[in-house]
Amino acid sequence: MSEVTGQRPIEVNEISWNNDGDLFFLTIGQGSINILSYTDLKLQHTLNAFPANCICIEFDPKGKYYATGSADALINIWDVAELACIRSFSK
Repeated sequence: MSEVTGQRPIEVNEISWNNDGDLFFLTIGQGSINILSYTDLKLQHTLNAFPANCICIEFDPKGKYYATGSADALINIWDVAELACIRSFSK
């Protein structure tokens, strides 16, 4: 990833495509979600999701929502169209 962007290396924990296949979402070690466009790999958005590492992501089958999980046992549910967290769950 650092070779593509020219930035310092980052910890990528999981990658997931949106249902349209034109964006992919990276969960990264800084607690963020990076959203990149396909095929040019340009950063479209960075979402500050958690204070701890963001480790997983999964889209619902209809592509309207996605869930993310962090190393501190938090789960967030996000609205894809708004890129907004709509619900959080903790241990």
